[in-house]
Amino acid sequence: AECLEAWRSGQHLSFSEAQIVFENLLASDVSDYQIAEFLVNATPEFLTVNEIAAFAKVLRDKARHVSIASQGTQPNELIGDTCGTGGDTIHTFNVSTTIMFILAAHGLRIAKHGNRAFTSKCGSADVLRQLGVEIELNPEQVRQCIEKIGLGFMYAPLYHEATMRVQMIRKKLASDRVPAHQRRRTVFNILGPLSNPAGAEFQLLGVYDDALVKKLSEVLQILNLKRAIVLHGYCDGSGHHDGRRGLDEVSTLAETHFAELKDGKIREYTLSPDKFGVRMAKAVQLKGGDAAQNAQILANVLSGTASQEMLDLALVNAAVGIYIGNPNEVSPFESVVLSYVEKARTLIHDGSAFRKLQELIRTSQELSATSSQ
Repeated sequence: AECLEAWRSGQHLSFSEAQIVFENLLASDVSDYQIAEFLVNATPEFLTVNEIAAFAKVLRDKARHVSIASQGTQPNELIGDTCGTGGDTIHTFNVSTTIMFILAAHGLRIAKHGNRAFTSKCGSADVLRQLGVEIELNPEQVRQCIEKIGLGFMYAPLYHEATMRVQMIRKKLASDRVPAHQRRRTVFNILGPLSNPAGAEFQLLGVYDDALVKKLSEVLQILNLKRAIVLHGYCDGSGHHDGRRGLDEVSTLAETHFAELKDGKIREYTLSPDKFGVRMAKAVQLKGGDAAQNAQILANVLSGTASQEMLDLALVNAAVGIYIGNPNEVSPFESVVLSYVEKARTLIHDGSAFRKLQELIRTSQELSATSSQ
């Protein structure tokens, strides 16, 4: 109540105050009404960098952790995540989930954190389950998976049990049963990508609103990530961009706005599709569908049989992931972007990326079967 009153009067919380507020929100004695009122007010656009970072820190501290030794300086010794906020306006296929296999094939260790869909037809957990991946692995199983094949998936509800009641109310607020003008994107649309249970040290984070690019890069700076890129892709090249009508991934429709966190500093820039060496696509050529359709698209991309437009979208996003996963890269991304696109292309053409998908399916099933015996 005091938090909401402060917000209504135009005041914001300090980092420590926000931590206390969020810890109290997750406590069992908070009513559903209080949680709903908090969520309606706590939009990502309204909250400050300190408030968002504090909320994410609480979630990280309360999560079931996946402990992986990852303090080296070589690319394959770091742990990374590819995650989007969802909410893009053209409903692309699961790009961030697709590219995790390309990054793993390159030798990066990926601890992918994801959930079922809240505001779309198909989330990362939905598409992976459709492909045959056992998504409900415990922390020890995920650790084994990453150490064995360099890739693991953490199903968010199993790792953030403290948020279960809040998530149920959040889902109601996003439901079709709620009138469109009353539906809300809440802070949880961005907290998932910010609360990786394996403590990812580098991260590619796509956001649904251009206004969040700089803000969330500053949040990741506070959370001490080694390297990160937060980005928002535009839908058209008119020059009159509506920041809330775009892609939560690198765009092949128009320019993409990047905020890169490197050596503790943030740098912003924009790149157009031609800088990646790909042709500009049309929105209809990138659309996904339900879990079955997106699973087929993902498999087709990794096997190199998808349409050129879908392949290009995966390649440009994978290029960014490979770049930030290389701590030894000193050149600005703009000057080396084409080489990273070619690295990603090679990993598809030589079958490495598709083999990573097969390895995750097989390994996750084996680990799941072992635990049930």
